[in-house]
Amino acid sequence: MSVTIYIIKEQSAYQFGWDPVVSLTEPPFISRTWIRKLTVELPKGFSVEMNKYDEPMVFRGNEAYKLATNKQEDPVILDHNSYGSYIPLVVLHEGWDCV
Repeated sequence: MSVTIYIIKEQSAYQFGWDPVVSLTEPPFISRTWIRKLTVELPKGFSVEMNKYDEPMVFRGNEAYKLATNKQEDPVILDHNSYGSYIPLVVLHEGWDCV
């Protein structure tokens, strides 16, 4: 399953060394200057579903998973069942012209 994700790293994140935020929805009030838009392939068994607050999240079965980035700011899934190890995401396309 391919999905579009948004990696947000605003000026304060650069200034203070904070990690980027990864979202399944484009933030409406942040300039695209601070956002990377990526189409990624989710690993087998993962899907995007709505949580109880009607927000999209990554799930495997009944368990929700958090999107993040590694040290090189590549997109990953945090695997809470494996001591927080990373499950890398394959980037299919990057940029605002992706569908």
